Amino acid sequence: MRMRIDQWGGDKGRLWESVRDAQRREGLVIRCIGGDSENGIQEVVRPSKTKLDREMERLHAQLDKVARKRDETKKELDIVLWREKLVELASARAETVDDCGWDQRLCFGDEEYAEFGAGVLESYEEENEHATAVDDEMQVDSQVEAGEWWCRGRKKCERHAGCVRSSSRTLQVD
Repeated sequence: MRMRIDQWGGDKGRLWESVRDAQRREGLVIRCIGGDSENGIQEVVRPSKTKLDREMERLHAQLDKVARKRDETKKELDIVLWREKLVELASARAETVDDCGWDQRLCFGDEEYAEFGAGVLESYEEENEHATAVDDEMQVDSQVEAGEWWCRGRKKCERHAGCVRSSSRTLQVD
């Protein structure tokens, strides 16, 4: 090491060239048994792990981090796709019903998505089935019994005007 420093002579390029390919040092441990190290018994202690094993362990740790990040990103993407589908269904429903059409489930966070996820989309399918079943009958109420999620205000509800557009803008940001 001292020799490299002496060879450097202040030239940063030469210093970089001399240390650029340097790797972690491998040492050899010699344990001296007895009081006199020159005449005593010497024992060579081998490393517990080889260089290859340490490198594999480091790479596996990095791979685990990448896998966790991939899973987290996949969950976030699933939530965004779910919200996108919900906005699509809510806007289609708002065009076909006589009331406001705002669905408060558009505001669901990640925890609510985990709890209600697929059931939300199923409720739209159930409402569509219910709407086609009552087309032949006299329509008194176009809402499904489980319609507590939807705003029952008039078609152009002041509170929820442009709600679907703002929800779709939020999705574009996500």
